[in-house]
Amino acid sequence: KIRRRIEPRDIVILLRKRAPIPVFADILQKYGIPVITEQSISLFETLEVQLLTSYLKIIDNPLQDTELVSVLFSAAYGLTAEELVKIYDKNERYFYNSVAKYNADDETAAKIRRFLDDVKRYKYMSKQLVPLGELVETIYRETGLYACMALFSGGEQRKRNLDTLLGLAFEYDSIDTGDLY
Repeated sequence: KIRRRIEPRDIVILLRKRAPIPVFADILQKYGIPVITEQSISLFETLEVQLLTSYLKIIDNPLQDTELVSVLFSAAYGLTAEELVKIYDKNERYFYNSVAKYNADDETAAKIRRFLDDVKRYKYMSKQLVPLGELVETIYRETGLYACMALFSGGEQRKRNLDTLLGLAFEYDSIDTGDLY
């Protein structure tokens, strides 16, 4: 008998129906193990697309705490959990108000100023009716989102997901309703 090396295609992992397949897939990809699943993961459920979607929601309405924290905590701005706690003002109803009024002379304030400047600029672009595709492309480039996602596990797939989303944004431009999100 001729024996050959075991290849990834020779291995199957069976999971119960309720198993968190995306979690298993991410862990395997983290170790460079190729993954094909029968349960497709929606483009809009991926980390990178959710992050961009959060950014677009903030541009539309910055008073969305969950989305705001996820963007600030992301590699684009790099705030730590400790910095987020430092910024938080329990007297403010929305975290954005805490962010906007944070006025220290430290590295955290510099990150926040950059974030606020970016949001202001992107909001201005959206008000000037810059096509969504162009806005998304600008966010990728200026925040480093695209480059950062390439460094994560499964980076090539993450870049393809962002490319797909960018294509959808340009398609959206052709049927624009006037709303950003």
